Amino acid sequence: MNLKHVNYKINASGRKILSLSLFVGLYWIVGQYYNYNKFIVTGIISELLWLPMIAAVFILPVLAFYGWVLKKFSIRCYPFFSLLITLITLTIIFTR
Repeated sequence: MNLKHVNYKINASGRKILSLSLFVGLYWIVGQYYNYNKFIVTGIISELLWLPMIAAVFILPVLAFYGWVLKKFSIRCYPFFSLLITLITLTIIFTR
C-alpha cells in the first residue's frame, strides 16, 4: 500500500471528524443561548438530534485523540483542532 494513500485516508477522516466536531459544537453552543422550541420546525429538529449529539460529544474526542496519535501528536493537524473544539464544547456544556 502506498504511503501517500494512507496519509490521504488519515487526512480525509481527520477532516470528517473536524467537521462533525464543528457541527456538534455549534449545536450545543447555540442551544445554550437560543430557545429551539420557539418555532415548531426547529423544535422538531432539535428533539430528533439531541440523542446523537450527546453520543457524538463523548465519542468525537476519543476519535480525535486516536487520529492525533496516528499523526504523531502533531499540533498542525485536523484531529488536534477537533480535540480542542470538543474539549471547549464539553467545558461550555458542563460549566453553564
